Amino acid sequence: YRLNSDIYKVNDGLYVVFIKPAAKVYNKIIPVEIRTCAKNFFYNLRFPIRFVNCLLQAKGLKAMEEFATFFLNSTVGFAGIGDVASYYDNLPPSPEDLGQTLAVWGADNGFYIMFPILGPSSLRDSARFIDSMLLDPISWLDLDWKTKYGIVAYDKFNAISFHIDDIDALKKAVFDPYVAVRDAYVESRNKLIEE
Repeated sequence: YRLNSDIYKVNDGLYVVFIKPAAKVYNKIIPVEIRTCAKNFFYNLRFPIRFVNCLLQAKGLKAMEEFATFFLNSTVGFAGIGDVASYYDNLPPSPEDLGQTLAVWGADNGFYIMFPILGPSSLRDSARFIDSMLLDPISWLDLDWKTKYGIVAYDKFNAISFHIDDIDALKKAVFDPYVAVRDAYVESRNKLIEE
């Protein structure tokens, strides 16, 4: 508990000192429409992760929906920058990953982990790093590691830019932000596994 809490404090310090101010400037300079296009593009790009894990969980219908979403967004949505599939109620997003697959196969959550910079996880959900190494198309690119990590860092930073107010509201509303983040993470993962 103590180590996780200390890592959370370091992460929160980085957020307060660097990420939040940079994201505020970024939000003022870059219109929300462009930030949304970037978010959509990266979500669409990571189709293989969701599709393969749908298959590994024997969720055939979800796998077909995921493929249809990818096809629509890659074609009509211009390489995924437009989320055309969101207009169809029968194509809900299915954020499946290897952590959820292991849960479906019967693996327990294991202990909670707060990773430096990467944030909350669990022993089981750390399997998402395998997804990133094997199924994320960014890992397939013939680029040096600095460029690859730069692309991934931009994706994460862009995603955070949409949630600055939510993060601040959560921190103000609770007595112990670390415990709130931990509990929120576990609850959200359990909901995803049940879907």
